[in-house]
Amino acid sequence: MGIDRARETANSAGIEAEAQLAEIGTPGQRVAGRIVEVAMDWPADLLVVGTHGRRGLDHLLLGSIAEGVARLAPMPVLLVRGQ
Repeated sequence: MGIDRARETANSAGIEAEAQLAEIGTPGQRVAGRIVEVAMDWPADLLVVGTHGRRGLDHLLLGSIAEGVARLAPMPVLLVRGQ
């Protein structure tokens, strides 16, 4: 689901939502950290992050951006598992 579609889905359900694409500015910058930086600049009341729900070896090798966001964010984080 794209950013605009996710925002439209939330708004059509009566939820005021904003969405933004967070780009990495420097090589080596961690994605989870960048997402939290952008959310703190808003400031966001709730951060909703999609997750693939990887387990085992895939999780060990690829890590989890969603997990990193949940650990770093000072605001509540809602993890939504994709299909």
